[in-house]
Amino acid sequence: MMSLVCFTFYTRMSPYVSKLLDSDLSLYKKLGICIYSYVQFDDTIYLINYKDQGGVKMNPKYALIIQCDIAKNRCSGFACTSAFYDREEMFEGYGPETKYIAFTCGGCCGKGVAAKIEHFSRRVRKAEGISKDDVAVHLSSCMVTDNHHYDRCPHVDYIKGIIAKHGYTNVVEKTYISKNAERRRGEGIYKTYE
Repeated sequence: MMSLVCFTFYTRMSPYVSKLLDSDLSLYKKLGICIYSYVQFDDTIYLINYKDQGGVKMNPKYALIIQCDIAKNRCSGFACTSAFYDREEMFEGYGPETKYIAFTCGGCCGKGVAAKIEHFSRRVRKAEGISKDDVAVHLSSCMVTDNHHYDRCPHVDYIKGIIAKHGYTNVVEKTYISKNAERRRGEGIYKTYE
């Protein structure tokens, strides 16, 4: 039996992409539902409702960053961590009380996320009484963009499915946005996935 779950997926989308997706899914809009994508995990289809994080004031109690395990071998995570503490880029608008925690996906295919996110859920609920709705899960830029580490993770939809299956609804693509990488995307050197 197939079940259906809807969750919100925060991202920064260009107006062009947003309009293109809206026109393709006009039926959902008539019903008051803006569904832009979906991922299937086991017997559940997770409908993804994109919202532009720039217009949404999220103030999570935790920002949980999932980093690529391969990229982590050569990246200290300095830029992402700095962006969080300076409340820049994808962390803009987070309050001073928001805490930071990061871990890797566990390696390809990302299945290690399941155990790590479940461990985090149990610990944070028991120690601080924080629910999953009070957590923003960020998929790091090294996972979701073409960049100097390598191209977008081929398992990102699978990882999103794991996150959704564990009940996390506030998911943000990207952490730190490199100006150099953005320039290279504009020049066509790196691929664009937005």
